[in-house]
Amino acid sequence: MGLALAPEESPDSTDNWLGLERAFGDYTLQRQVGSGGMGIVFEATRRCDGRKVALKLLRDLYAASPSQLRRFGLEAEAVARLDHPNIVRIHEVGEWDGHPFLCMEFIEGPSLNEIHRRKQSASETASLSSSEFSEQARLARFMAKTARAVEHAHARGVLHRDLKPGNILVDADGEPRLTDFGLAKLLAPSLEEARSTLTATGDAPGTPGFMSPEQVKHTALSEATDIYGLGAVLYACLTGRPPFHGGTPHEVFHHIVALMPTRPRKFQPAVHHDLETICLKCLEKNPGHRYATAGDLARDLERFASRQPISARRAGPLRRSQRWVRRNPVGTTLIVTLGLGLVVSLALLKVVNDQRREIALDRDQTFDEGMQKVSQIWREPGTEAVTISARELAILAGRSPAIVWGAQHVLTLAVRADDGPSSMAQRYARLLASYQERIRLDGGPTMTFQLQLLKPHSAKPNSLLQRDADLTVLAASDYYRMPATATGNDIIGVDGTSREGVFFARSNSGIADLRALAARTLVLPDPSLSLTLMAKARLVGEGLKASDLKRLTTILDQGFDLGEVGPVLSASETIARVLRGEADAGVCQRSQFERQRHRGLVELDKFPESPRLLVVRRGLDQAVVGALRRALAAPELKRWWPDNSFLPAPLDGTVASITNDSRLEAVRAAVSKAESFEAVHP
Repeated sequence: MGLALAPEESPDSTDNWLGLERAFGDYTLQRQVGSGGMGIVFEATRRCDGRKVALKLLRDLYAASPSQLRRFGLEAEAVARLDHPNIVRIHEVGEWDGHPFLCMEFIEGPSLNEIHRRKQSASETASLSSSEFSEQARLARFMAKTARAVEHAHARGVLHRDLKPGNILVDADGEPRLTDFGLAKLLAPSLEEARSTLTATGDAPGTPGFMSPEQVKHTALSEATDIYGLGAVLYACLTGRPPFHGGTPHEVFHHIVALMPTRPRKFQPAVHHDLETICLKCLEKNPGHRYATAGDLARDLERFASRQPISARRAGPLRRSQRWVRRNPVGTTLIVTLGLGLVVSLALLKVVNDQRREIALDRDQTFDEGMQKVSQIWREPGTEAVTISARELAILAGRSPAIVWGAQHVLTLAVRADDGPSSMAQRYARLLASYQERIRLDGGPTMTFQLQLLKPHSAKPNSLLQRDADLTVLAASDYYRMPATATGNDIIGVDGTSREGVFFARSNSGIADLRALAARTLVLPDPSLSLTLMAKARLVGEGLKASDLKRLTTILDQGFDLGEVGPVLSASETIARVLRGEADAGVCQRSQFERQRHRGLVELDKFPESPRLLVVRRGLDQAVVGALRRALAAPELKRWWPDNSFLPAPLDGTVASITNDSRLEAVRAAVSKAESFEAVHP
């Protein structure tokens, strides 16, 4: 196997990346050798010199978020700083036909993870259970070279942050080759400040089972983080398993923070005492108790391999006692303060631990069930919506499920899932938890929230009309297109952000403005999008209708998959069709246009997108509506609204009074204009 993103992720033979042919610029793609959530790695041949290389590409350029594009560039920048015989070299960073790529050295050999997997499959025991000292010495020398490579990276201001057996390749000479700096972090302050948003809040960087406690807790990272990763790799080589494992990532993270790793000799008695001591020193919870540098770790491994005394020492009785006290504060307090005897103290401690275990198991089960339901809603074609209960949302927000008991009102918020449903559920869980707490502090009626996620472009009628939702987020244009029976709903919030749509064409098309589109071809996004409606209204304002165009094409959003890869939006496809010459002009969002402008696009015109409204159903208790409206003005709520900053609506928020908002009046007029776009001229 050659270069891979991660050993745990097998290549997907059905993945036809963006429909590419075998030729890619100066390279010929041979086979896919690795695949991850963001990128794909191919074995390739460079045609200019016939050299075999590894080519890393983005999985889907149009669906890639800005943070993914920056992370792709950061990996290139991080590896470009490094020049070490035990680090996979980068040959070229480039872009072909708008698609960025990394050309790297191809390693003819397996990963460390695959080597030990093969050994384990050949025997019931792990690879070192019956090994002689010489085999353990070879492993120590191998890990020492890996640590020297990490020391080289640290000296140049690069943290790897994802050290695991799958990211250590073994070349034809049996030498380690460190790879996959996709989660690397640059330590230079000026560079790091510019990249401070590469990891989103709540998104733990790394691989569960090999992450350090500070990565799980989102505290400050340092070189000690990679030293922990090296220790976790050594532990896996000695025992055949990571230091911590569990049924879910949540359970693994809990173990990493709260438990000490089991001694390797418990699994494999043949492991040498000194090598176990080196491994456990790397895995200390406190970064200050680990090796000071990767070079210090490498020197201790080399001393062990040469049968010399090592510098690390096993923790003494006092140190082990301190660890126990920190992990068991309740038991310690009971023993010290009550002093009623060993039997009574142990009995009380058992009761407390049993209760905690039951609560933890209940919360973990609820968490897993909620995430499983959210992740599977798109897998069933007949499912148009899924409702996440208040109890599940409390778990997702990291709160006790008990907060949902005794609430006077249970409200349902309905939103379109225009992002991955799992990530949307977690973001809205935090928002609704903050909303509920703000209302409680204001002395309003006690309430809790459910979340209803609707599939994009589903045939399900508006939830407010069906009375199965109490409040929802709607584009103003969609609100004005609702049946007259819905006009009694209250508008309590107006989107305070300002987004733009853009008409664009190829720079060599000869089209300078909208009027020049007469007798030309135009491609629009899905007709159900507010972006498309506002674009049609703009065309009508310029005196153009559908019959004036040579051809009008709309791209329907079909087969949405908001799972691991993310959505392929029709607004992105309009750009692709114009670039391919299948249409003269198109429409997309401003953010999408700016990312693709450098490929030869020119802006023809712009128009404001329809702002979003926060609407509550008519007939809802006015005390509840008033509490929702007052809480919306709280500063802490504005930072939780995904992609929006809702402001309280003017006056009472009804349709009659909200016409004072010039933006909404413009949207109302645009809806009428857009309805005449398809009409034929008399």
